[in-house]
Amino acid sequence: MHKLSLITIFFLSFSSSLFAQGFGKNKIQYDYKQWNYIQSKHFDIYYYDGGDPAAEFAAAVAESAYVQISKVIGYKMQERIVIILYNSHNEFEETNLSSQIQDESVGGFTEFFKNRIALPYDGHAEEFRHVIHHELTHAVELQYFYGTGPGAIITGITGFMLPGWFAEGTAEYFSRRWDTESDNFIRDAVLNGYLQPVPNLYGFLAYKGGQAFTYWIERKYGIGKVAQFIRVLKQRKNIDQAFKITFGMSQQEISKLWHDDMKAEYWPEFASRLKPSEFAEPITDHQKDINFVNNSPALSPDGSQIAYLSDNNGAFYIQILSTIDGKKARKLIGGQKENSFEEFKWLRPGISWSPDGREIVFSAKAGEHDVLYIVNVKSGDVSQKLVQPNLNGLWSPSWSPDGEHIAFMGAQRGQSDIYIWNIKEDTVKNVTNDRYSDLEPAWSPDGEHLVFTSDRSVFQKYEDAILPGELLDNTDIFIIHKNGTGIKQVTTDPYSDKSPIFYHSRDTLLFISDRNGIDNIYMATTHDGKEKPLTNFISGAQQLTLSAETHRLAFTSFYNGGYDIYLSKHPVSLWDTLDTLPLTHFRKTEGVNYRDFPSTTLQTADSTKLSKEVRPFRGFIFDDDFRKGKLANKSGALTDKAELPEDQRLLDNGQFIKRNYSPKYTLDYVGGYGGYDPFWGVQGYTQFILSDLMGNQYFALGLNIIRNLANSDFVLSWYYQPRRWDIGVSAFHFSNYYNTGQGIERLQHMGGQMNFQYPLSRFKRFEINAGYTY
Repeated sequence: MHKLSLITIFFLSFSSSLFAQGFGKNKIQYDYKQWNYIQSKHFDIYYYDGGDPAAEFAAAVAESAYVQISKVIGYKMQERIVIILYNSHNEFEETNLSSQIQDESVGGFTEFFKNRIALPYDGHAEEFRHVIHHELTHAVELQYFYGTGPGAIITGITGFMLPGWFAEGTAEYFSRRWDTESDNFIRDAVLNGYLQPVPNLYGFLAYKGGQAFTYWIERKYGIGKVAQFIRVLKQRKNIDQAFKITFGMSQQEISKLWHDDMKAEYWPEFASRLKPSEFAEPITDHQKDINFVNNSPALSPDGSQIAYLSDNNGAFYIQILSTIDGKKARKLIGGQKENSFEEFKWLRPGISWSPDGREIVFSAKAGEHDVLYIVNVKSGDVSQKLVQPNLNGLWSPSWSPDGEHIAFMGAQRGQSDIYIWNIKEDTVKNVTNDRYSDLEPAWSPDGEHLVFTSDRSVFQKYEDAILPGELLDNTDIFIIHKNGTGIKQVTTDPYSDKSPIFYHSRDTLLFISDRNGIDNIYMATTHDGKEKPLTNFISGAQQLTLSAETHRLAFTSFYNGGYDIYLSKHPVSLWDTLDTLPLTHFRKTEGVNYRDFPSTTLQTADSTKLSKEVRPFRGFIFDDDFRKGKLANKSGALTDKAELPEDQRLLDNGQFIKRNYSPKYTLDYVGGYGGYDPFWGVQGYTQFILSDLMGNQYFALGLNIIRNLANSDFVLSWYYQPRRWDIGVSAFHFSNYYNTGQGIERLQHMGGQMNFQYPLSRFKRFEINAGYTY
């Protein structure tokens, strides 16, 4: 007797803790994306909706970075690498290339089964460049160590997994070599005693500690040793053997040598510099509160309160603290448990008070867009908000002294600019509108001008170049009238100047600069162009905020493994004692050329130092073509599939050929086994998974073969998820066998299933499941 069943289930899932655990947060594709792509010599760059400038910039960065990486490790890519760009971090979070939601701290990722790099444009050219270079290092190293194609990669990783400190540390090293930010992290780790041996570098120290160790190898032994270590690690697939062969030491032994050198370099700093607590009063304590981040300080106009952002148990909150009695901070808003406040932009934060001290304004991710919220400080109620659908991101709001306007940074299609929101009229206008990265606006006391940070002084030297020939982290301070006219450059040094604010007059500014190798606070007077340091920190300062009615100054500093906020009631107390600051060891030795790798070609530098056991092809003689890297196949064509001829990627005028993306399906996974049984005959299990490049559609087939198809099991599935709604359909056939006492009977089950989901928000969704079994 046949049994027929039809089951349909309707339910609405809410954000209770039970359902959140069972179903997780929702990914929402708010808009259907029409993808395009351009092709450089070695890369395919995909983008959408006016992302052409970011795509061209990414192509230039990737090609430049590949030259550097290839030169160091002596490797040519065997397959082209795909770079997929999103116009904002909000849209990147919903990517279908990963099953996880990419939180705010994820700047990009490398998916190596299909040679894909995914990353967002976030409004800052240098950060964008850094992430491209970092992720490209991952992609090239994965090809180098494991080969190409899912089978080779799975087999390679199963046999040997690259240590996290090596993978992330070398990616940071190749993308930054060394800089003041990295120097500050390692200085803090050395001085406070938490720098671990190489095998124990985890968390953020996997990145910064691994980078520091690689940079130390370069300085102590030469860059050839970096290349030799990488090549030996590839050949031996064993980290302990790689250390023994390359350095003649174990990981623990070389860690001790590294630590001794770091102590000799950084410990003398204690005698000549101040801890942040020796200049200002700490008003948060990340060790006591067992958290990591306290940042984005904002002093109220009268200086009696401070608002700031703080993390607790994986969520961020805006807190209010009295600077008078120091009572425990109260949580004003946050938790990231509702659609209005999904994220608080802690990596580029900004909070600002209204002139009457009753409200604050801040930026948060709310569903599809970033939103500027105006919130009552006492009640926590939202009184007004700004949504700008045409902007891909909003950051760093600053309230005008008259209370009628809020300036902020906005990003749109590959560029970031300064905007002003007229609160009463609820209108927005541009102050700047150009290709430069314009950041961190702050109002003058008279409300007529804005001061901001920008990399325009670098780009203006190379107006026709996609990628300037100088460091993009060379930012300067500029002043502009609120109507967008009369722009004036204040600082002109080759360092990173940032976080500018006016100091009680139109003529005086405070800002942060790393010109001595550490981010210190400086004062500048615009009428005479003079600049002078106010601090001599051993750890850097960030995110300045000033009380409009007092001289109180607050800032963030990373010290003893976490971020805390410090309050100074007399910020100019060292005015008479500081004229110039002593340079750090890094600044003395590297100057402003800290990204320049040693000019010695690496293969020449270290190939003769390899032992006979690990020197490749030592017994062979090669012709000129082989020595030049030209490996010909039977037809005489080069086997390097990564390079694309110029006429296939560029127009006659040198511009990229723009192509439309159409889905093409390739294998994500194939696997199985087979055998023969005297009774059951031929048996085998096979599984195939295919998807398109964007991860929007998946096909899966599972076969359990027993004799023939009628006796076999199979499941065929299709998933479609490029739109807000997702749908999945599957068909199946199962054969089960039972010994009835009178022989073996076969029971067949056939049918299908359907799943439909429509997310209402990140925390709620509507879902339908239906199944048919015969």
